[in-house]
Amino acid sequence: MSEIFMKEKIVTLNEEPTILFSKEIHQEEMAHKGIAVRIHNKSPYSLTLDMKFISSEKKTLTISFNILPSTDVTVPIPFLYLNSQTLFPKRTKGRLRMMVNGTPMRKDEVKEIVLSSRACHIERQIILKEIALTNQVKEGHIHDPEVLIDQFGQWKNKEWEGKTIHEENLRDKLNQHLQFTSRSEEKEYSADQSNWFRVEKKDGKWYFIDPENKPFLSIGMDCVRPSVDCFVDPVYPFLPEDDRENTKMIDYCQKNLELIFGKEWRSKWDELIIGYLRKWGINTIGNWSDFDFIQKAKIPYVLPLDVYSEVGYPSTKAKIFRDFPDVFSPEFEKNTKIYANALNSFKDDPMLIGYFMRNEPEWAFEYDVLLAEELFGLKEQTYTKQAFIAYLESKYTSIEDLSKAWKLEAVSNFDAVFTDEIKKKLHTEAAQEDLHQFSKEMIRQYVSIPAQACKKIDEHHLNLGMRYAYIANESMLAGSENFDVFSINCYQEDPTDKINQVAELTGLPVMIGEFHFGALDKGLSSTGIKGCLTQKDRALAYNYYFEKAALHPNFIGAHYFSLYDQSCLGRFDGENYQFGFLDICSNAYEEFTKEITVSNENLLAIHMEEHAINIKRPSFIPPIYC
Repeated sequence: MSEIFMKEKIVTLNEEPTILFSKEIHQEEMAHKGIAVRIHNKSPYSLTLDMKFISSEKKTLTISFNILPSTDVTVPIPFLYLNSQTLFPKRTKGRLRMMVNGTPMRKDEVKEIVLSSRACHIERQIILKEIALTNQVKEGHIHDPEVLIDQFGQWKNKEWEGKTIHEENLRDKLNQHLQFTSRSEEKEYSADQSNWFRVEKKDGKWYFIDPENKPFLSIGMDCVRPSVDCFVDPVYPFLPEDDRENTKMIDYCQKNLELIFGKEWRSKWDELIIGYLRKWGINTIGNWSDFDFIQKAKIPYVLPLDVYSEVGYPSTKAKIFRDFPDVFSPEFEKNTKIYANALNSFKDDPMLIGYFMRNEPEWAFEYDVLLAEELFGLKEQTYTKQAFIAYLESKYTSIEDLSKAWKLEAVSNFDAVFTDEIKKKLHTEAAQEDLHQFSKEMIRQYVSIPAQACKKIDEHHLNLGMRYAYIANESMLAGSENFDVFSINCYQEDPTDKINQVAELTGLPVMIGEFHFGALDKGLSSTGIKGCLTQKDRALAYNYYFEKAALHPNFIGAHYFSLYDQSCLGRFDGENYQFGFLDICSNAYEEFTKEITVSNENLLAIHMEEHAINIKRPSFIPPIYC
C-alpha cells in the first residue's frame, strides 16, 4: 500500500541546487515504513539527491543518494534510517551510494520533507517520475534497464582518448608500459639495525626520519592491489550478459590482466605497478594494499591495523552510537588485546613506517553528536552508562544537586536520569558541560586503551592515529597524546587550514591519510569528493594541494586515494569515482601522471625551503559524489 505525493515531473538542473519536491508532513503519513523516489536520470553523469527531514525546531537529518546515468530507478528510503545509527545503508537495486547525516530524529519530530539536487557544472535534465509513501522499503527497482558497460568494464556509451577498444590495443599498451619499468631505485632497510622510522622536529619543521637518518616526506598511494570490485546483485541488468551469471562479484581489473598476461598476470602486474610507483615518485605504499606486493616492492609502507586484526578495531556487542562501543566494558579491553596482537607479525620490519589504528569511525561523522547524550534511552545496560553515573555521583553529592543543576523534576536516583524523556531536556549549561566532558572521556578511553596496548607489543613503529574523516569537534582530540602522528583524511582544495587546526590543538606532526581529485573527461560518470573538468585540471589540483601542504611546518605526508578508478557501476557501497592514477585496464592517465611526477620530486625540498613552489590555483567544478 502506498500514498503518492507526486507524479511525473521534468526538471532541469543547473549551477545552483534545485528543490525538486517539498511537503509539510502530518503524523499519520509517518505511519508508513518509508518513502520511495523514482527518478529517470537522462543525463550523461551520475545524479546525487539530498532528502532532508526537518523538525519544527529546524533540526535536520539528510539522507543522500545517487544513481547512474541513463537509468530509471526506484529508490526506497526507510524511515528507520532517521535513528542515524546507519551511516552507509546497504545498496538496493540500481542505486549507487546512500549516506545518512545528522543526529537521531524521531518520526514524530518530522514536520517537512524536502528533496533537492546538488549544483551541476552544466545544465542537465532528469524526470522525477514518482514520490510515494510506502511499506515496501527493502528493495529498489530498475525500470527498462540496458547494458551500460563493455567487456573491459568501461562505460559503454562514452568515448574518450585512451579508451581501450579491443584486446590487441590493450596488449600493446601494457607491454609498452612494461618495457620502461625499472628496479634501479629499489631500497631495503636492514632488519638488524637499531634505527626505525621516527618523527623529529628540526628548525621548527616536522619530518619523518628514515632508518638511515635521512629526512623523509611520505608521498603515498592507497589501495595498491590488482582488484576493482563490483558486486553483481545491485547492477545485474547493467552488465554484459556473459558477466552476469554464477558470481556475486566481478573484477574487471583482474579479468583484463588475465586476458592479456594469462597465468603470469600476477607477476606482470607486480612488475608493472612497481615501475609506475617509482616513475611517479611514490615513496610509500598506503592503506588497504596487497601485502604480497608490499613484500616484493621494497617500498616503505603503512598498515591499517584494524584490517589485520582478528576482531577489527576493538568493539563490543552493545553500541552507544553507530559503531562506538561500550568502551568501559571488560569486552572492550579483551578485544583490545586481540587487536594489538596483530602487530606481532610486523613489529620487526624496518620497512614499516607505522600503523593507522583504524579509518574514519562512523560515530565521528556528526558535528552535533554528544556521545554521552546517546546513553539516554539506550535499551542495553552498558558499563559506559555506569561510568557516567559514577562521574556524576563524584561531582554532585546527591540526586537533588544534579536535578537542581540540570533543572529536572521528580528524579529518584541517578540511574533514573537516563530516559528518552529527560534526553529532550538536557539544555542547561551544567548538563551540556557534563555531557561534553564525559563524551571526551569516552573518546579518550576509545583511543587510549588500544593505543597503549599497541605500544606494549611494538615499541619501534609509529602510531599514526585514527584517520578521522574530519575534526567535527575538539573532543575528538581526546587520547591524541598516545599518537606519534595525528592523521586526518582531508578532501579540500587546499589542506592548509585543516593541518593548521590539528597542529595548533595538538602540536603533533600531521599526516593526511586520503585525498583525491576526479574528472569527467574520461572514464566514469562521477568525480569523487573534489571535482575537476579534465585530467590536466586534476593534475593542477593535485600539485596545488601537495605543495600547499608541504609549506606547513607540521605536515609530514599525504596518501592519495587511490591507485585505480572505482568500478563504473560502483564498488561494494556504490562509490563510482574517476580519481585513479590508472583506469580499469591498468593504463595510466598520462595527462595527469606526467604533471604530478614533477611536483612529487620537489615536495621534500619545498618542505625544507630548498625549492621554490609553483603555485597555480586550479579550477574546480561542483563534485559528483555521495
